[in-house]
Amino acid sequence: MSEEVLDELDLNKFNTSPVGRMRLIPAVRKCRKFRFNSRLLAGKSKQCSHPNFSEPPDVYWNIVASALKSNPSHMTGLDLSGSNLSDLAVKFLCEGLESSNCKLEILRLKNCSLSKVHCDVLALALKSNPSHLIELDLSENNLQESDIQPLLDLLPSPDSKLETLRWF
Repeated sequence: MSEEVLDELDLNKFNTSPVGRMRLIPAVRKCRKFRFNSRLLAGKSKQCSHPNFSEPPDVYWNIVASALKSNPSHMTGLDLSGSNLSDLAVKFLCEGLESSNCKLEILRLKNCSLSKVHCDVLALALKSNPSHLIELDLSENNLQESDIQPLLDLLPSPDSKLETLRWF
């Protein structure tokens, strides 16, 4: 893996197998913007069926979180739109957001099967680390206003930099 920091890594654009995409995920540590749809992997966040690749994709969400936690963290944009995020994947993501090293400004979780519980966990992570996050996209997740209320409460908070919250 190159030591050079990439401006953008969009795994959705690679013409490769799901196994090939999974092998590229560690490159997330060296990019400013990362885009990935886990539904492009075999099994939709289940165990990959390839005989040479037996790690569950949740392990790869931990790699994404470690990119947010790393010192220095280069990532300012993360687009996981269309991914089928498990509870563990959201937990890993929130661990990254809670890190004082996190420099993420834009987080897109459009159409990720998110629930009220996921919104609560995201809000707690953002409260625990008044991060650099200025835009959060939760659209196409079938969320009600009551589901995202803890996130809406962050908008007027002086401790939060969140300016834009999309949810419908």
